[in-house]
Amino acid sequence: MVFVNSLKSPKVMQKIQKLIPNAVKAVKEVLGTNIDSNFKGYISSFGGSLIQSGLLPTLAFYSAKGGAQKERTQIIVLLEKMLEVERLFENTIALANDRTKLKKRENDIKQALVALKLAMRPFIKSDQEVQKPKSNA
Repeated sequence: MVFVNSLKSPKVMQKIQKLIPNAVKAVKEVLGTNIDSNFKGYISSFGGSLIQSGLLPTLAFYSAKGGAQKERTQIIVLLEKMLEVERLFENTIALANDRTKLKKRENDIKQALVALKLAMRPFIKSDQEVQKPKSNA
């Protein structure tokens, strides 16, 4: 509830709108223009994890490459491109002793997630479009 309410402020909405061009660029570079509709769920799961587990555990989980689904780690790549931060998890750990900077990073990521979901909309294909091509029979 706090996450949703914090996004209603006009100032926050302006920040999200400014992030959308970066999000579109990142989506095209990382995912292309034909995105499986399931990827939208991965973004939602990231937000849910952020609220339930906190910033550092969520980043650790989504940054882990060993046995991870490719889509999971792509969210981190997208966020790094959008926020212009290299090695997002490691750089966020470095902020752990400064609550103000850590909270700002968390808010930046939340806003980037919203911008990302909005930017992906034109590129998401329905399950039918992503499945096997139609035969000419």
